[in-house]
Amino acid sequence: MKTIVYLVFSLFVLSANGQQKIFSVYFQNDEYQLDADDIQIIQEAAAFMAQPGITASGIQINGYTDAPATADYNVALSNKRALTVKELFQSKIKSDIKISLAWHGELIPEATTDLHYGQRCADIVITYTEQKQIVQVPKSDINDLWKQLREPSQVFTINPQKDTLIMGEEGTIINIPAGAFIIPDEKQGRQVNIVLEEYYDYASMIINNMTTMSNGLPLETGGMIYVNAFLDNRALTVMEDKPLTFMFPGDTMVTGMQFFTGNTNPTGNMNWLLTETDLETLTPDEYHNLIYPMGFTKKRYRKNCPYLFCGLREDLGADNKKYYEKRAYMATDWKAYRKYTDSLCLVYGVRNFGILKRMLLQQVKQTEDPFFYVAKTSRLGYMNCDKFYKLPPEKLTLLALNEAPAENVNSFLVFSKYKSLMLPNTNNPEKAEFSNIAKKSKCKAVVIKYENKIAYLSVQELKAGDVPEVTPEFVAMTPTQLKTELKKLK
Repeated sequence: MKTIVYLVFSLFVLSANGQQKIFSVYFQNDEYQLDADDIQIIQEAAAFMAQPGITASGIQINGYTDAPATADYNVALSNKRALTVKELFQSKIKSDIKISLAWHGELIPEATTDLHYGQRCADIVITYTEQKQIVQVPKSDINDLWKQLREPSQVFTINPQKDTLIMGEEGTIINIPAGAFIIPDEKQGRQVNIVLEEYYDYASMIINNMTTMSNGLPLETGGMIYVNAFLDNRALTVMEDKPLTFMFPGDTMVTGMQFFTGNTNPTGNMNWLLTETDLETLTPDEYHNLIYPMGFTKKRYRKNCPYLFCGLREDLGADNKKYYEKRAYMATDWKAYRKYTDSLCLVYGVRNFGILKRMLLQQVKQTEDPFFYVAKTSRLGYMNCDKFYKLPPEKLTLLALNEAPAENVNSFLVFSKYKSLMLPNTNNPEKAEFSNIAKKSKCKAVVIKYENKIAYLSVQELKAGDVPEVTPEFVAMTPTQLKTELKKLK
């Protein structure tokens, strides 16, 4: 897996040409191909140029290498890196500005700049001017409605030098190894605040402007969260060799789930990007083997010993052990069992079985047969368990809502068969249009309007393809009533 630290340098060098902003794309050793993380950086550079008030006057892409290999080989490799970045970046921007290329190989000038000479990367250098715009917020901005309805973030104060397990209100479990955060020496010994937000139902997704879209393509979600760590209001980063373990609870397992991270696009909507992080699963059966004695049923041993830890604790002495073995209730011996639990500790990012027990005991308080998606990553921010549901073009359709896009209107499609929340993905100024919808899929067209502190909600059940256009039927209600109605969406 590619292990890198992405740095985006912002240089505000005042000159006749304006300021400069640098976006750096890093490569593996002796590589010039782009992966998902590289594409994300290039998309961020394109999004920067598309911001209102930003006028680019020049674009240069510089390619570099580190020292290994010959000078001629490194010059050629840096050229390939610059060309690869240019090709994708040019396709993402709407500008006639000529993009200049330079390739430096391993060359490190005597007077180095903030550019990345001697590194395996390519710099996108954007020279621009910025005109501050005064934006008048409309009186009926729907974001005012969402601010009223959002739940406050969950905050956990921890000692960063100790192994820590935290559990969110919706069942998300996060394992934080001791020493996971990069903390300045002068601030060692200080407590860290972990901020957590969970989005597992349609109501929380809508209210927090979450969607299940990746570059315009629909996703099926298994749960999404936001996590960050702060020390004295300063955001922290996680060490690459001490990743955090995130466990997303669910009801049923959906095959093919992958791990995504999210960023808001220039329109303020969430866009999810696929990562290379593996996504493990903890099934109810696995969980049952952990909390109940091996070979025993939940019904028989719930009263006297509901947990595996009871059946295999220290008082599993000679008599008890003999009793169990005589009746062939134990599926494996103690050594085999410990090998199994030790392997689970490795998968779920905990150091010993005692921590794993505490984690599971926390969860059993909420649900009897939990299922988890599990990811170990050093990333923080928005995260999502998702899968693409791709269909051939002949099985796709388009749906329009006869409600013009406006600052005080949000339109969504929510689906019944799979958990997916779709935003309009066309640019029709007269209608909210949705594309790439599976024909005959059952869904609800949800339109929310906010005027003069009154919320209006339209929810209409339909089958995609049967009705090409839908006219909303609004019902007026208070913001609190709206939240109650949104929680009914399943």
